[in-house]
Amino acid sequence: LAGEKRRAFVARAAANDWDAIIMTRSAFGRLPVSPEVKISYARGELEQLRSMLERARGESGLTVKRLEKMVLREEERLQALLDGPRDPGICFEQTGIDHLGIDEAHEYKNLQTVSNIPDAAIDGSKRASDLHMKIEYLRSRHGQRVVTMATATPIANSVTEAHVMARYLRPDLLEQAGVEDFDAWAATFGQTVTEIEMAPTGGGDYRMKTRFARFQILCPPCSCS
Repeated sequence: LAGEKRRAFVARAAANDWDAIIMTRSAFGRLPVSPEVKISYARGELEQLRSMLERARGESGLTVKRLEKMVLREEERLQALLDGPRDPGICFEQTGIDHLGIDEAHEYKNLQTVSNIPDAAIDGSKRASDLHMKIEYLRSRHGQRVVTMATATPIANSVTEAHVMARYLRPDLLEQAGVEDFDAWAATFGQTVTEIEMAPTGGGDYRMKTRFARFQILCPPCSCS
């Protein structure tokens, strides 16, 4: 599925009524969305960051300067996405795909996440942003349940990845609970611990380090309690 063969494959997918279409991860990543969808997604992501910036100006959360830098970086990153390479011809929206089945879903764990908790933030990757953009497009057209994800390691390196998976699969639940932002989610379902540890420089130097330590599960009153 490379070059012209990939474009012919996508054209066949769009021209017929298939029950399922199976393609490689790289081919899926090279299947572009239209400029209109990219612009809509870019505006949504920037609006979310700008909302966080406004809240930070009135609260003792993320510093305003840090968020301002994030907004600028996001503008540059999304502009690069808009200007990136794309296959000519058929776009993702024209294929007729209405549900995604993603294997090895942990490969998409690096969705950009803003956090004031040390080591919890994720800078983001183009691969994860591309998947999120396509899911959001499908969700706007076909409702909430537009993706099925499979992985044996949903949390590989950071607890932030649990929030990332929820953003892919059930953002409606995050919104209902008021925990769309990772730090709000972490404050609700997790506990941080601050301890003294040896500094990376060694030499007998120590520092205070705050880490996300454990989950606290909040179960509403029900017959099982």
